[in-house]
Amino acid sequence: MAHYPFLRMISDEQRSRIIALADEFLEDFDRQGSAEELLAAIGAMIEGSHSNRDLILDIINIIIEQVVAHFRPDTADDSGKYFNLISLLNQVPIKTHSIRYRPTLELIRGLGRREHTAEEDFETLQLMIILNEIEDYEHAGNIIWEHHQSDKGIDLLDLIYGIERARMLARQDKIIDQIGQWLMLILQIGKTFNYDCVYWVVVSWVRSSGCLRNTEHKKHLLHHLYGNYKGDQPLVTAQILYELFNLENRLLNPVEKMGYFVKLQQYQPSTLRVQQLQQLYFFAGNYSSGIQSRFKESIQYYQLSNYYLHKNWEALRNISAFLREHLGKKQYYQVMHYVEIQMQHFSSLLSLQSNAYVENLQINYSRIEGLYKQVEELSLTDSLTGLRNRRYLENNLYHMIMLAARQKVPIGFAMLDLDHFKNVNDTFGHLAGDFVLEELAAIITSFFRKSDIIVRYGGEEFFIVLFDTSQSRTVELMSRLREHVEQHIFEYMDQHIRITASIGISCHTFANRQWDPDMITIIDEVDKALYKAKTSGRNQIIIHPTEFPA
Repeated sequence: MAHYPFLRMISDEQRSRIIALADEFLEDFDRQGSAEELLAAIGAMIEGSHSNRDLILDIINIIIEQVVAHFRPDTADDSGKYFNLISLLNQVPIKTHSIRYRPTLELIRGLGRREHTAEEDFETLQLMIILNEIEDYEHAGNIIWEHHQSDKGIDLLDLIYGIERARMLARQDKIIDQIGQWLMLILQIGKTFNYDCVYWVVVSWVRSSGCLRNTEHKKHLLHHLYGNYKGDQPLVTAQILYELFNLENRLLNPVEKMGYFVKLQQYQPSTLRVQQLQQLYFFAGNYSSGIQSRFKESIQYYQLSNYYLHKNWEALRNISAFLREHLGKKQYYQVMHYVEIQMQHFSSLLSLQSNAYVENLQINYSRIEGLYKQVEELSLTDSLTGLRNRRYLENNLYHMIMLAARQKVPIGFAMLDLDHFKNVNDTFGHLAGDFVLEELAAIITSFFRKSDIIVRYGGEEFFIVLFDTSQSRTVELMSRLREHVEQHIFEYMDQHIRITASIGISCHTFANRQWDPDMITIIDEVDKALYKAKTSGRNQIIIHPTEFPA
């Protein structure tokens, strides 16, 4: 028993029997009887035990460890096409006009199904996931059972439906049935799919098993999975780490929890659902404020938590619209009861976050120079020009650039700085300088689309982001802007003020999908180009010569 120090109820004889039958099952996928023998043995053990739950935990732990030990990474692993779909389904509902809709449809169409169109399969799949997500298990179960009974063989959609069916059995507390369902999935996947998909199913088993919830067995299994996974699918690793992070407090101290949060930050947000991201950043905000006394970090984490909470609200609105479109009137009104429960849950979260934020302010009030300054720092709008301010650049723009980079959309970045602006203040006064900045902000805004981003970076500097704009087009627009500023007369109190501007440009195509956009690096590139424009004569445009490295 030394290898399983926390197993409580299973005897050495029973353990050896389970290991032998599990190995036989894993070695002989073509013989379904081996699974039946294993289930029969489990049933006999449970029936004769007075402490069924502890014994079941021991048995599940042993079986999962045997499964993990049996599978090894594939030599030629093509799991990317599977996990692309799984990743996209984290974002349901996906509307027809969404940039995710067409890629998801193509992945489903690539499965080669003929019973329904790809659109019909996608609609049914989304409906099932949504109903499960809002905890309407009755209607979700009807879809799962219909699909399970009508389809033969297994493909990626069967895998997803099979996992959902096993979760449904877990919620119904049908122990033997759910173990059997997980084993049959593993049997089918062992024939059809690969190592990463097997791990995904095992992680799903550990996540959804009701009897494992908040137990030392679950913690041990998650550590075992994390330590033994040799694949490179971030979805698998991120979900293991999140389940470790989400363990009950008695199983995990705050320092350990924060450690998992730090590891999860290395992964793209798309590897987790928005609900999970909200919980991560809310904990980090509380931890940074209450335990580490890092007020600035806690504010940033609370902001991100609030961002994802609003994303949850947006997703819930989209879910309601999707259900209204795809369900009959009677069924829609039945399902809306579950949507309302989710709305109440998010309302409670919003209240909880607001209270936590206020408490955080009160605790750290002595560290704040003044409430007005703190509110000003949280604002996303520059009070003088009405443009977005530097805080917006630091906290909001990153997500937009990440999205553009994933879609390989070219972006033009520019920094505009007024030449000798100090002379304006010295000659005409600071009010005149403020007037010039306000009018310049209006001029810049008129030159660009609403989808472009204009930020007052500081003083007389303006940072401009042009989405879906080539380098030649960026240079053309900036040249016209520079000429307009040079020719424009700023009329203030019967005084005519003329001024010029220097501009630095850096344009990127994001052809390398592996590159993670970094705002510090981007601004440094643009700033270097601006500095060269300033030091080599002013009133000109300089383009940074290099693309980001591959």
